[in-house]
Amino acid sequence: MKLVIKLLFILFALFQANLLGAIEIGNLKVEGLPNPLGVETQSPRFSWSYNSSTDSKRGFKQYAYQIKVSSSQELINVDNGDIWNSSIIISDKCKDVAYSGSNLKSGRRYYWKVYLINDKGVVVASKSSFFEMGLLSNKDWGDAKWIGKQAEMPKSIAAKVEKWTDYDLECEVKIILNSANLLFRATY
Repeated sequence: MKLVIKLLFILFALFQANLLGAIEIGNLKVEGLPNPLGVETQSPRFSWSYNSSTDSKRGFKQYAYQIKVSSSQELINVDNGDIWNSSIIISDKCKDVAYSGSNLKSGRRYYWKVYLINDKGVVVASKSSFFEMGLLSNKDWGDAKWIGKQAEMPKSIAAKVEKWTDYDLECEVKIILNSANLLFRATY
């Protein structure tokens, strides 16, 4: 009888897995980049996507997620979020989920995974990914010096720079590419 129950359980698990199809979590990004180096914010944003090999009527739909961030590859491999564990968040959000754990350290590499849960309680884990923090404050640079030739400013320009005045300019600008910077200065 126990053997029959075990076989039924195994068949049910295989049937359930077949209904859901192969669920893959991919496109893991931090601050919009896969495995970024030099992240410059204490609240990096995580993003991911998922797909199921079956049609949308029977496929996996994210009901909740959980993010774990670890200090080492070994810890994340055993699902230990020693730096941050978001706990289970009921949401289908999968873009720009902000980190809200303890302060991250300059120059440190962190490893992370996301776990997705559907409305039936099925949990799927992503592969691990990483991000590396940049140098977050001036003191992190230590005694570093700028590499390059130190050019002196000609006196005629230096005198004008002292007279620069900052102005506020209000206008509507349409940015066709990703971003733009404008700087206006005037001398008189």
